[in-house]
Amino acid sequence: TKHGALFAAKATLIQVDLEPTAIGRSRPVELGLLGDARATARPLEDALRNRNYANTGFRTAETQSAIASRTWENEPYEDAGTDRYIDPRTLSITLDELLPPDRVVAADSGHFTGYPSMYLNVPDSRAWIFANAFHAVGLGLGNAIGAAIATPDRTAVAVLGDGGAFMALPELETAARLRLGNLLVVVYDDSAYGAEVHHFAPIGHDVSRVRFPEA
Repeated sequence: TKHGALFAAKATLIQVDLEPTAIGRSRPVELGLLGDARATARPLEDALRNRNYANTGFRTAETQSAIASRTWENEPYEDAGTDRYIDPRTLSITLDELLPPDRVVAADSGHFTGYPSMYLNVPDSRAWIFANAFHAVGLGLGNAIGAAIATPDRTAVAVLGDGGAFMALPELETAARLRLGNLLVVVYDDSAYGAEVHHFAPIGHDVSRVRFPEA
């Protein structure tokens, strides 16, 4: 919630959750509803329709056209790469061009995750494996190994941050022992737990413990 700044001060917050103890746990809410989010949203949508309520919001023809016609790889940017370091955007765009179209991508958690999410195309919804729901780094490589075994006809791509890769080093033995020739491991290395640096340094926290030497 961006330290509480995501919601306007005048916003009325309604939380729908299956767990009673989750209601209002992270932030005070005006109304708490016990239930499944989808099952709750459907009758709300029906009630609004019955009242002839309509709100275009962001769903305009112009927005639809922009989404359909623009892709991240075509968005201009200033390449920040040097003789020693490669810009993660340039890496991701080039990787997308080099990989075969029939691929499955398993992304670990971390600051780097935005780059494969924006630039690596996948052929279908089952070809994108996102372990971030567990809010723990280090799970991407294991998920990629599972994908490589489950879809031997596809190239399985593990996209990891250096912190998550360190946590999952024993999984490399698993991949080597199983001789997974269809597995590619890509590490976005910034010598840090980048998410912690980017989130906490701007608000004054000491982030020296989440930085480490090049390896």
